Amino acid sequence: MKRVWKRSIQLGSILTALSLSAVATFAKWGDLTALNTSDAEQHVLSVSMPQGMDARSTAIFLVGHEGWTAEQAARAKRLSEMHTLVVGLDGLHLLKSAGNDCSAVAPLILKAALAVQVREGALARTPVLTAYGSATSLALSAADVAPNRFKGLVTVSTDHQDMLCAGAQPADGAKAPLRWLDVTEGDVISPAQNIQGATVVPPTPTAQRAFYKSYLRLAGTDSAFDTRTQAAAADLEDLPLTIHNTQQASSYDTYAIFLSGDGGWANFDKQISDRLAAEGIPVVGISSLRYMWREKSPAQIAADLTRIDAHYSMHFSKSRVLILGFSLGANTLPFAATHMPDNLRSRIAGLGLIAPETRTGFEIVVGGWLGQETGAHEVSPAIAALQGHLPGHRVMCLFGSKESVSACPPSQLPGMKKVEFEGGHHLGHAHDAIVSELKTLLSSPREG
Repeated sequence: MKRVWKRSIQLGSILTALSLSAVATFAKWGDLTALNTSDAEQHVLSVSMPQGMDARSTAIFLVGHEGWTAEQAARAKRLSEMHTLVVGLDGLHLLKSAGNDCSAVAPLILKAALAVQVREGALARTPVLTAYGSATSLALSAADVAPNRFKGLVTVSTDHQDMLCAGAQPADGAKAPLRWLDVTEGDVISPAQNIQGATVVPPTPTAQRAFYKSYLRLAGTDSAFDTRTQAAAADLEDLPLTIHNTQQASSYDTYAIFLSGDGGWANFDKQISDRLAAEGIPVVGISSLRYMWREKSPAQIAADLTRIDAHYSMHFSKSRVLILGFSLGANTLPFAATHMPDNLRSRIAGLGLIAPETRTGFEIVVGGWLGQETGAHEVSPAIAALQGHLPGHRVMCLFGSKESVSACPPSQLPGMKKVEFEGGHHLGHAHDAIVSELKTLLSSPREG
C-alpha cells in the first residue's frame, strides 16, 4: 500500500505561517556576513569539499530522524566530485534551536551554509536545498519562508511518516515556493504530485543517479549570482538582487538595473554586467528565475524597480539609470515601463531590450526552459506602446540574426534603434559589442 505524508506548509502563501518571533528573526538576517562562525556551524554534521577543484555550487543536505547515514555520506562525496560544496545539517538540532518553530529555521540553515562557504573559500553562490526522508517537510518550510535564498529544492521521498513538520497536505494545483524536484524511493506517493512548479522524478536508472541529475539541474541555474553582494536595504530583502560594482571612477552619472532571463542570473548576465561595471556603471542584477517564480503584474514590476532605484541611485550617487532586460526580462520591461512614475521615467538614460521574444508571460513556467513558447502577451505592441512614455531614441532593441521569435524586427517605435548581431538568442556572445551599443544610450539627449 502506498503511503503519503502530510505537512504544515500552505504552498500558496509565503510568510503567512510565520510566528511573530520568526518574523522578527527574518527581518534581521539580511546581513548574513555578521555571524558567529562557531554558533552558525553548530548544526553541521558533515562537510564535503571538492579536492583540487573549485566549488562552483553549494548543496545543503538536511537530514532528520534517519541521521547522517552511509548513503548520505556517499552522495555528498559524489557531489563533491562535481565541483560541489556539500554541507550536511542536522534537522533535529536546527528545529530545537528554532524553538521547534519550523518557520524559524531558514536563517539558521543559511547562516550555517555561509559560514562553511567562508571557511572553505568556496564561491558565494546561492545554495540548493536538499532533504531526505523525514527532513523533507522542514526543507519545504524553509523554502516557503525564504524562497529567494535558495536556488531550488531536491527531496528524496521515502515511506518515513514521522515528519519533522507534520501537518496538512497542500491542495492540488498549489504552486511550490520554488522549483522542486522530488525523487521517490520505495512504494510512496510523492508529496510533489499535482503541485505546480514541482516535478516527481522516478528513481531511474537508479535512485542515486536520479538524485545527482536533479541536483545538477538546479545547480546550473543562477550560476553567476553572488550572494556576498545581495544584502541591501532592509526593504529590498524580498528581492533576489546581486551587485556588480568595481568602484571604478567614471564620467557616467549612471548605474544600471538588469532583469535576467528565466534561467536566472547566469554567465551572459554576468559578462555584460562586469563590462558595464568596469566602465564605471555599477549594475543591480535581478534573477528573474526567483523574482518571477510567482506571477508579477507589470505594475508590480514597475513598483519594485522604483524601490530598487530609490535605494541604489543614492547608494551609488548616480542621477540616471540604465534599465536592461535579457530574454524574459526584456519581454516584460516594456509592459512595466508604462507603469513607472514620472520621476523615474524622466531619469531613465536608456531602456535596453536584449533578445526580447514575441510573446511573454509574467511568471516562470518550467516549460519555458525547454524551448516551449509560453505566455499570451504580445511584446511588439508593448514596445510600440512606449511612445508617449519614453522617447524612442532612449530605447534599444538588440537581437540575434538566427532568432526565430524575436520581437525586435516587427516592433515599431519611432526613434528606437534596432541592432542585429550574428548568432542566436545570446547574440553570438558578443559581450563587448553589446556593451558598446548599450553605452550609446548614455550619450543620447535626456529629453525627447
